[in-house]
Amino acid sequence: MKIKSIAACAAMALFAFPMFAQAAEQTAGDEQAARPMENAVIAENAPKSQTIRLGDRKSAGRTVVVTEPDQRASLKEKRQKEEQKAEKARAAEEARKEKELQREKRRMEKEKKKAEKEAAKALAKEKRRREKLGLPPLTPDELLSPAEKAKKMHDVVNNPLIPADWGGDTIYGLSIATEEQCVKFLLERNPRPQLSVSPQELVHYYFTEGAREGIRGDVAFAQAMKETGYFNYGGTVTPDQNNYCGLGTTSSTVKGGYFPTAEIGVRAHIQHLLAYSSTRRPATEIVDPRYELVRDIWGENCLTHWTDLNGRWAVPGNYYGESILELFEEILAR
Repeated sequence: MKIKSIAACAAMALFAFPMFAQAAEQTAGDEQAARPMENAVIAENAPKSQTIRLGDRKSAGRTVVVTEPDQRASLKEKRQKEEQKAEKARAAEEARKEKELQREKRRMEKEKKKAEKEAAKALAKEKRRREKLGLPPLTPDELLSPAEKAKKMHDVVNNPLIPADWGGDTIYGLSIATEEQCVKFLLERNPRPQLSVSPQELVHYYFTEGAREGIRGDVAFAQAMKETGYFNYGGTVTPDQNNYCGLGTTSSTVKGGYFPTAEIGVRAHIQHLLAYSSTRRPATEIVDPRYELVRDIWGENCLTHWTDLNGRWAVPGNYYGESILELFEEILAR
């Protein structure tokens, strides 16, 4: 009996299977036919391009394909942000430079007033001394300001140089040391100076540029050795700047001027000394970036001696000029 029942169930299953298979195929076909219509409706209602943030992509639980227009928009926005950031940095740097320039201008104006006050005080003292001793009054030449004295001594007819006897500790004048003495002294202190030219060439530039402007090239070279640590550097200024006098280096974070060649760097140094010591314009094109600033502030006032640079060329600058002259004396001993 049991065997008959099992056989009957098997026969019924074989009979019903084709019907179920046909129904399943019909259902799958209907779903496949309906899917393109659904996709068409979604595509029609969807935006042409859409930028979806990364967080939205994760939370959506689906894979999002970013189209090319979305990528271009993202890159454009990134470039705009970078440009805005760079513009802010440029504006901040310009503001910092302007602030530094104004601070330097105020400092130099203060020094100018101090120098004028000291000159007036010294003149009054000299007048009282002469009156007390019964000496004759000051001559017209003695009453000239330092700038007028410098101009009178410098602007000799057919002679662009200061008289040879105007030397010693003055900024103006002819070189006393020789080029060979300067080179020998440098190589004794630093056999391998970090220069873009040979020591002989650099020294020759100082003597040539100094003679052209009436500035002591030998002492200016001594100043360059002091400023650069015998051309070892190691401070804010680097050898590639060809900046031998700390020109424009107003703080530990401001590197100062860059000059294309050693000769131009020397010329800028000599012109900066000229700006402090004379009202006469340079004989060549101005390459000193701070020349006009010095001249605008000091006007008719000028510095005569290297020791006058104390607190002016370098701050605080105690014994600054004296230390330069000590180096110069060592050069002369060679």
